[in-house]
Amino acid sequence: MRKSNIYYRKASSFFIIISMVALLLSACAPIYIPNQVNVPLLNKSGNLNFSGAVATSGAEVQLAYSPFTNVGLMANGSFMWGDEDHKHQFVELGGGYYKPLGTSGVFEVYSGVGYGHSETDDIDGFGNPIGGDYLRVFVQPSLGADLGFFEGAMSVRTCYVNFPDYGSEIFFEPALTARAGFDKVKFTSQFGISVDLSGKNNFDYIPWIINFGVIFEIR
Repeated sequence: MRKSNIYYRKASSFFIIISMVALLLSACAPIYIPNQVNVPLLNKSGNLNFSGAVATSGAEVQLAYSPFTNVGLMANGSFMWGDEDHKHQFVELGGGYYKPLGTSGVFEVYSGVGYGHSETDDIDGFGNPIGGDYLRVFVQPSLGADLGFFEGAMSVRTCYVNFPDYGSEIFFEPALTARAGFDKVKFTSQFGISVDLSGKNNFDYIPWIINFGVIFEIR
């Protein structure tokens, strides 16, 4: 356990350093801010998760449920209202497959689609506000472990994001998730980055994923 904690701290520090460098290179009017990666770690039928978090993407609410063995469903919401430079509302639905590995491991892969609206206080060359509606499609494999009082996972989310007024981009979003606490309630944290694989620069985005919150689990 001690080695696992050391590894997680080093990996988290690495992600934070990359995120800070990316922040210095990022533009000042982002309209895409990646939401928290939903990592359910379901392992049997009837499992239910509900979580809330404060994040770089604002307020996050997430739900996951397993109606059948090896089948998981999820719903995500991301909202930011009070920021003077950026506002967004985003909702997302997904489903996927999970498989327990041994006594504590879990492999899962989810995909889904989301829709939202994002805007900034900046204007374009024609005097119009920068922002608009957008669609996102994602696929996300994760590998994790549930030790009861501690859960950890590595996820790799790939997203197709389309703003009709600006164009589309593909983002690669790896993230580390850690949870610790009691059987049904745990504190959760996540650190990740968002990398534009397309390189078309159709719109500005925030290149990091950082959040802290609480998750309620029924196992």
